[in-house]
Amino acid sequence: MQDSLYINRCLELAALAGSQTGSNPKVGSVIVAAGKIIGEGYHKKYGGPHAEIEAFESVPASKKHLIEGATMYVSLEPCAHFGKTPPCADRIIAEKIKKVVICSKDPNQLVNGSGIQKLKENRIEVLAGIEGEKGDALIEPFVANLKKIPYIILKIVESSDGFIGSLSEKIWLSNQFSTTLSHKWRSEVDGIMIGSRTAILDNPSLNTRLWPGKNPVRVIWDANLVIPRSNHIYNEVANTIILNKIKDENVSENVTLVNVCKYSLKETLEVLFKMGINSILVEGGTATIRQFIEAGLWNEGRIITTKVPLQNQGYQELVKASKIEGKCVNETFLFGDRLRIVKKKE
Repeated sequence: MQDSLYINRCLELAALAGSQTGSNPKVGSVIVAAGKIIGEGYHKKYGGPHAEIEAFESVPASKKHLIEGATMYVSLEPCAHFGKTPPCADRIIAEKIKKVVICSKDPNQLVNGSGIQKLKENRIEVLAGIEGEKGDALIEPFVANLKKIPYIILKIVESSDGFIGSLSEKIWLSNQFSTTLSHKWRSEVDGIMIGSRTAILDNPSLNTRLWPGKNPVRVIWDANLVIPRSNHIYNEVANTIILNKIKDENVSENVTLVNVCKYSLKETLEVLFKMGINSILVEGGTATIRQFIEAGLWNEGRIITTKVPLQNQGYQELVKASKIEGKCVNETFLFGDRLRIVKKKE
Protein backbone atom coordinates (compact mmCIF):
# COMPACT_ATOMS: atom_id res chain seq x y z
CA MET A 1 0.00 0.00 0.00
CA GLN A 2 2.75 2.47 0.94
CA ASP A 3 4.76 1.51 -2.12
CA SER A 4 1.81 2.33 -4.39
CA LEU A 5 1.27 5.63 -2.60
CA TYR A 6 4.83 6.79 -3.17
CA ILE A 7 4.99 5.49 -6.75
CA ASN A 8 1.80 7.39 -7.56
CA ARG A 9 3.51 10.50 -6.21
CA CYS A 10 6.40 9.78 -8.59
CA LEU A 11 3.94 9.57 -11.48
CA GLU A 12 2.34 12.88 -10.45
CA LEU A 13 5.74 14.55 -10.38
CA ALA A 14 6.74 13.07 -13.75
CA ALA A 15 3.62 14.46 -15.43
CA LEU A 16 4.61 18.00 -14.42
CA ALA A 17 7.25 18.03 -17.17
CA GLY A 18 4.66 18.23 -19.96
CA SER A 19 6.53 18.04 -23.26
CA GLN A 20 9.72 19.62 -21.90
CA THR A 21 11.59 16.30 -21.76
CA GLY A 22 11.55 16.05 -25.56
CA SER A 23 12.38 12.53 -26.70
CA ASN A 24 13.43 11.58 -23.17
CA PRO A 25 10.90 9.91 -20.83
CA LYS A 26 8.95 11.67 -18.11
CA VAL A 27 10.24 10.42 -14.77
CA GLY A 28 9.50 11.25 -11.13
CA SER A 29 11.34 10.21 -7.98
CA VAL A 30 10.79 10.33 -4.22
CA ILE A 31 13.16 9.58 -1.31
CA VAL A 32 11.56 8.22 1.87
CA ALA A 33 13.21 7.85 5.28
CA ALA A 34 11.48 6.87 8.54
CA GLY A 35 8.11 6.90 6.78
CA LYS A 36 8.42 10.47 5.50
CA ILE A 37 9.35 12.04 2.18
CA ILE A 38 12.65 13.88 2.57
CA GLY A 39 13.24 14.66 -1.11
CA GLU A 40 11.49 14.52 -4.45
CA GLY A 41 12.09 15.58 -8.02
CA TYR A 42 11.32 14.99 -11.67
CA HIS A 43 13.08 15.18 -15.02
CA LYS A 44 12.20 18.75 -15.94
CA LYS A 45 13.65 19.18 -19.40
CA TYR A 46 15.62 17.45 -22.14
CA GLY A 47 19.30 17.31 -21.28
CA GLY A 48 18.71 18.34 -17.68
CA PRO A 49 19.27 16.36 -14.47
CA HIS A 50 17.28 13.15 -14.17
CA ALA A 51 14.54 12.69 -11.58
CA GLU A 52 16.75 10.78 -9.15
CA ILE A 53 19.37 13.53 -9.13
CA GLU A 54 16.70 16.21 -8.64
CA ALA A 55 15.37 14.21 -5.68
CA PHE A 56 18.80 13.93 -4.06
CA GLU A 57 19.49 17.63 -4.55
CA SER A 58 16.12 18.59 -3.03
CA VAL A 59 16.90 17.02 0.34
CA PRO A 60 17.55 19.86 2.82
CA ALA A 61 20.95 19.98 4.51
CA SER A 62 19.38 19.13 7.86
CA LYS A 63 18.16 15.81 6.46
CA LYS A 64 21.08 14.76 4.26
CA HIS A 65 22.15 12.22 6.88
CA LEU A 66 18.86 10.37 6.37
CA ILE A 67 19.65 9.50 2.74
CA GLU A 68 21.92 6.61 3.73
CA GLY A 69 19.61 3.65 4.33
CA ALA A 70 16.57 5.39 2.82
CA THR A 71 14.23 4.03 0.15
CA MET A 72 14.10 5.64 -3.27
CA TYR A 73 10.95 5.43 -5.38
CA VAL A 74 11.20 6.11 -9.10
CA SER A 75 8.69 5.79 -11.92
CA LEU A 76 11.26 4.40 -14.39
CA GLU A 77 14.28 2.15 -13.98
CA PRO A 78 17.40 4.23 -13.20
CA CYS A 79 19.84 4.48 -16.09
CA ALA A 80 23.21 2.72 -15.92
CA HIS A 81 24.90 4.32 -18.94
CA PHE A 82 26.48 7.66 -19.78
CA GLY A 83 24.19 9.78 -21.96
CA LYS A 84 23.70 13.52 -21.62
CA THR A 85 24.10 12.97 -17.88
CA PRO A 86 26.02 10.44 -15.74
CA PRO A 87 24.32 7.15 -14.74
CA CYS A 88 21.71 7.61 -12.02
CA ALA A 89 22.42 4.10 -10.73
CA ASP A 90 25.95 5.21 -9.79
CA ARG A 91 24.63 8.15 -7.75
CA ILE A 92 22.12 5.89 -5.97
CA ILE A 93 24.91 3.50 -5.06
CA ALA A 94 27.20 6.32 -3.91
CA GLU A 95 24.46 7.78 -1.70
CA LYS A 96 24.04 4.36 -0.02
CA ILE A 97 20.32 4.03 -0.69
CA LYS A 98 19.11 0.78 0.87
CA LYS A 99 16.12 -0.01 -1.35
CA VAL A 100 14.80 1.15 -4.75
CA VAL A 101 11.15 0.69 -5.72
CA ILE A 102 10.54 0.99 -9.47
CA CYS A 103 7.33 1.42 -11.41
CA SER A 104 8.40 0.50 -14.98
CA LYS A 105 11.40 -1.15 -16.56
CA ASP A 106 13.19 1.06 -19.10
CA PRO A 107 12.46 -0.21 -22.67
CA ASN A 108 15.53 1.57 -24.06
CA GLN A 109 18.09 -1.06 -25.11
CA LEU A 110 20.79 1.09 -23.51
CA VAL A 111 19.16 0.34 -20.15
CA ASN A 112 16.55 -2.46 -20.35
CA GLY A 113 17.32 -4.09 -17.01
CA SER A 114 20.96 -3.06 -16.65
CA GLY A 115 20.06 -0.39 -14.10
CA ILE A 116 18.26 -2.93 -11.93
CA GLN A 117 21.12 -5.40 -12.29
CA LYS A 118 23.71 -2.83 -11.28
CA LEU A 119 21.76 -1.88 -8.17
CA LYS A 120 21.38 -5.52 -7.14
CA GLU A 121 25.08 -6.18 -7.71
CA ASN A 122 25.75 -3.46 -5.17
CA ARG A 123 23.49 -5.06 -2.57
CA ILE A 124 20.59 -2.67 -3.03
CA GLU A 125 17.17 -4.26 -2.68
CA VAL A 126 15.06 -3.68 -5.80
CA LEU A 127 11.29 -4.02 -6.14
CA ALA A 128 9.94 -3.45 -9.66
CA GLY A 129 6.52 -3.37 -11.32
CA ILE A 130 4.59 -1.35 -8.72
CA GLU A 131 1.72 0.41 -10.58
CA GLY A 132 3.35 -0.85 -13.76
CA GLU A 133 0.38 -0.20 -16.06
CA LYS A 134 0.29 3.46 -15.07
CA GLY A 135 4.02 3.77 -15.52
CA ASP A 136 3.96 2.10 -18.93
CA ALA A 137 1.18 4.46 -20.07
CA LEU A 138 3.22 7.47 -18.97
CA ILE A 139 6.23 6.50 -21.10
CA GLU A 140 4.29 5.57 -24.26
CA PRO A 141 5.53 8.71 -26.06
CA PHE A 142 9.10 7.71 -25.14
CA VAL A 143 8.53 4.23 -26.60
CA ALA A 144 7.30 5.79 -29.86
CA ASN A 145 10.32 8.09 -29.96
CA LEU A 146 12.66 5.12 -29.62
CA LYS A 147 11.39 4.20 -33.11
CA LYS A 148 12.48 7.66 -34.32
CA ILE A 149 8.94 8.88 -34.98
CA PRO A 150 6.63 11.21 -33.02
CA TYR A 151 3.90 10.00 -30.68
CA ILE A 152 0.65 10.53 -32.59
CA ILE A 153 -2.61 11.63 -30.94
CA LEU A 154 -5.69 11.74 -33.16
CA LYS A 155 -8.32 14.23 -32.00
CA ILE A 156 -11.88 14.17 -33.30
CA VAL A 157 -14.77 16.42 -32.33
CA GLU A 158 -17.98 14.94 -33.72
CA SER A 159 -21.67 15.73 -33.57
CA SER A 160 -24.10 13.44 -31.79
CA ASP A 161 -24.94 11.89 -35.18
CA GLY A 162 -21.33 11.33 -36.24
CA PHE A 163 -20.29 14.32 -38.36
CA ILE A 164 -17.31 16.64 -37.88
CA GLY A 165 -18.61 19.57 -39.90
CA SER A 166 -19.33 20.84 -43.38
CA LEU A 167 -17.22 21.38 -46.49
CA SER A 168 -18.92 24.68 -47.17
CA GLU A 169 -19.07 26.43 -43.80
CA LYS A 170 -17.49 26.51 -40.36
CA ILE A 171 -19.57 24.82 -37.65
CA TRP A 172 -18.70 25.07 -33.95
CA LEU A 173 -19.43 21.84 -32.11
CA SER A 174 -17.65 21.50 -28.74
CA ASN A 175 -18.57 23.42 -25.60
CA GLN A 176 -16.31 25.90 -23.84
CA PHE A 177 -14.94 23.33 -21.40
CA SER A 178 -13.99 20.90 -24.17
CA THR A 179 -12.39 23.72 -26.15
CA THR A 180 -10.28 24.80 -23.18
CA LEU A 181 -9.21 21.18 -22.63
CA SER A 182 -8.12 21.00 -26.28
CA HIS A 183 -5.88 24.02 -25.73
CA LYS A 184 -4.36 22.29 -22.70
CA TRP A 185 -3.61 19.28 -24.93
CA ARG A 186 -1.91 21.60 -27.41
CA SER A 187 0.39 22.89 -24.68
CA GLU A 188 1.50 19.32 -23.96
CA VAL A 189 2.70 18.39 -27.46
CA ASP A 190 5.42 19.58 -29.81
CA GLY A 191 3.30 19.79 -32.95
CA ILE A 192 -0.31 20.26 -34.04
CA MET A 193 -1.41 19.04 -37.47
CA ILE A 194 -4.23 19.88 -39.89
CA GLY A 195 -4.78 19.68 -43.64
CA SER A 196 -5.10 22.48 -46.16
CA ARG A 197 -8.89 22.23 -46.41
CA THR A 198 -9.28 22.79 -42.66
CA ALA A 199 -6.78 25.64 -42.77
CA ILE A 200 -8.65 27.42 -45.56
CA LEU A 201 -12.21 26.82 -44.27
CA ASP A 202 -11.62 27.46 -40.54
CA ASN A 203 -8.48 29.65 -40.67
CA PRO A 204 -7.49 28.45 -37.16
CA SER A 205 -4.69 29.97 -35.11
CA LEU A 206 -3.72 26.58 -33.59
CA ASN A 207 -2.28 28.17 -30.47
CA THR A 208 -2.81 27.83 -26.72
CA ARG A 209 -4.58 31.12 -26.10
CA LEU A 210 -7.06 29.49 -23.67
CA TRP A 211 -4.39 27.73 -21.61
CA PRO A 212 -0.99 28.82 -20.22
CA GLY A 213 1.90 27.13 -21.98
CA LYS A 214 3.94 27.10 -25.14
CA ASN A 215 2.37 27.06 -28.58
CA PRO A 216 3.03 23.86 -30.53
CA VAL A 217 4.66 23.94 -33.95
CA ARG A 218 1.92 24.07 -36.59
CA VAL A 219 2.36 21.22 -39.08
CA ILE A 220 0.21 21.73 -42.16
CA TRP A 221 -0.44 19.38 -45.08
CA ASP A 222 -0.63 21.63 -48.15
CA ALA A 223 0.46 19.48 -51.11
CA ASN A 224 0.06 22.15 -53.77
CA LEU A 225 0.65 25.24 -51.59
CA VAL A 226 -2.87 26.56 -52.03
CA ILE A 227 -3.28 28.15 -48.60
CA PRO A 228 -3.14 31.96 -48.98
CA ARG A 229 -0.33 33.83 -47.22
CA SER A 230 -2.95 35.84 -45.32
CA ASN A 231 -3.97 32.67 -43.44
CA HIS A 232 -3.24 32.50 -39.72
CA ILE A 233 -0.80 29.63 -40.17
CA TYR A 234 1.65 32.13 -41.67
CA ASN A 235 1.56 34.56 -38.73
CA GLU A 236 4.32 34.92 -36.13
CA VAL A 237 2.39 33.51 -33.16
CA ALA A 238 4.06 30.10 -33.58
CA ASN A 239 6.46 28.25 -35.86
CA THR A 240 4.97 26.49 -38.87
CA ILE A 241 6.09 23.54 -41.01
CA ILE A 242 4.21 23.18 -44.28
CA LEU A 243 4.39 19.71 -45.81
CA ASN A 244 4.06 19.97 -49.58
CA LYS A 245 4.98 18.30 -52.88
CA ILE A 246 6.61 21.27 -54.59
CA LYS A 247 9.62 22.73 -52.79
CA ASP A 248 11.80 23.18 -49.73
CA GLU A 249 12.06 26.78 -48.62
CA ASN A 250 12.40 28.98 -45.54
CA VAL A 251 9.52 31.39 -46.12
CA SER A 252 10.34 33.42 -43.00
CA GLU A 253 12.00 33.00 -39.64
CA ASN A 254 9.07 30.92 -38.39
CA VAL A 255 7.65 29.27 -41.56
CA THR A 256 9.39 26.40 -43.34
CA LEU A 257 8.27 24.52 -46.45
CA VAL A 258 9.26 20.83 -46.49
CA ASN A 259 8.94 18.86 -49.72
CA VAL A 260 7.69 15.35 -48.89
CA CYS A 261 6.80 14.38 -52.47
CA LYS A 262 8.90 11.20 -52.38
CA TYR A 263 8.15 10.25 -48.78
CA SER A 264 5.68 7.81 -47.28
CA LEU A 265 3.76 8.89 -44.19
CA LYS A 266 6.22 7.03 -41.96
CA GLU A 267 9.18 8.68 -43.69
CA THR A 268 7.50 12.07 -43.28
CA LEU A 269 7.10 11.40 -39.56
CA GLU A 270 10.78 10.48 -39.39
CA VAL A 271 11.63 13.85 -40.97
CA LEU A 272 9.46 15.68 -38.42
CA PHE A 273 11.10 13.75 -35.59
CA LYS A 274 14.53 14.87 -36.81
CA MET A 275 13.19 18.42 -36.74
CA GLY A 276 12.43 18.07 -33.02
CA ILE A 277 8.75 17.16 -33.24
CA ASN A 278 8.43 14.35 -30.70
CA SER A 279 4.63 14.38 -30.34
CA ILE A 280 1.81 15.54 -32.62
CA LEU A 281 -1.83 16.30 -31.95
CA VAL A 282 -3.63 15.65 -35.23
CA GLU A 283 -6.75 17.84 -35.29
CA GLY A 284 -8.03 17.00 -38.74
CA GLY A 285 -9.83 17.03 -40.97
CA THR A 286 -11.12 13.63 -41.98
CA ALA A 287 -8.66 13.00 -44.84
CA THR A 288 -5.70 13.89 -42.63
CA ILE A 289 -6.83 11.65 -39.78
CA ARG A 290 -7.79 8.81 -42.13
CA GLN A 291 -4.25 8.50 -43.52
CA PHE A 292 -2.90 7.83 -40.03
CA ILE A 293 -5.61 5.27 -39.30
CA GLU A 294 -5.12 3.44 -42.60
CA ALA A 295 -1.33 3.36 -42.12
CA GLY A 296 -1.65 2.23 -38.51
CA LEU A 297 0.61 5.13 -37.53
CA TRP A 298 -1.16 6.42 -34.46
CA ASN A 299 -0.90 5.80 -30.72
CA GLU A 300 -3.86 7.45 -29.08
CA GLY A 301 -7.29 8.74 -30.04
CA ARG A 302 -9.25 11.45 -28.22
CA ILE A 303 -12.86 11.56 -29.37
CA ILE A 304 -15.18 14.30 -28.16
CA THR A 305 -18.85 13.60 -28.97
CA THR A 306 -21.09 16.62 -28.50
CA LYS A 307 -24.81 16.87 -27.90
CA VAL A 308 -25.21 18.83 -31.13
CA PRO A 309 -26.81 17.01 -34.12
CA LEU A 310 -25.96 18.21 -37.63
CA GLN A 311 -28.08 16.11 -39.97
CA ASN A 312 -31.39 17.68 -40.98
CA GLN A 313 -30.31 21.03 -39.55
CA GLY A 314 -29.96 22.81 -42.88
CA TYR A 315 -26.21 22.27 -43.25
CA GLN A 316 -24.82 21.29 -46.64
CA GLU A 317 -21.96 18.90 -47.55
CA LEU A 318 -21.62 17.30 -44.14
CA VAL A 319 -18.45 15.31 -43.47
CA LYS A 320 -18.58 12.00 -41.60
CA ALA A 321 -16.19 11.57 -38.67
CA SER A 322 -13.47 8.94 -38.99
CA LYS A 323 -13.86 5.88 -36.80
CA ILE A 324 -10.96 5.17 -34.47
CA GLU A 325 -10.94 1.54 -33.43
CA GLY A 326 -8.93 0.80 -30.31
CA LYS A 327 -9.05 -0.01 -26.63
CA CYS A 328 -11.04 2.55 -24.65
CA VAL A 329 -8.97 3.40 -21.56
CA ASN A 330 -11.07 6.27 -20.23
CA GLU A 331 -14.48 7.82 -20.72
CA THR A 332 -15.76 10.98 -19.08
CA PHE A 333 -18.31 13.73 -19.59
CA LEU A 334 -17.38 17.39 -20.00
CA PHE A 335 -20.57 19.28 -19.16
CA GLY A 336 -22.51 17.40 -21.82
CA ASP A 337 -19.70 16.53 -24.23
CA ARG A 338 -18.47 12.94 -23.97
CA LEU A 339 -14.73 12.30 -24.10
CA ARG A 340 -13.30 8.88 -24.90
CA ILE A 341 -9.57 8.09 -24.84
CA VAL A 342 -8.64 5.06 -26.93
CA LYS A 343 -5.26 3.43 -27.43
CA LYS A 344 -4.21 1.50 -30.53
CA LYS A 345 -4.19 -2.24 -30.00
CA GLU A 346 -0.74 -3.63 -30.66
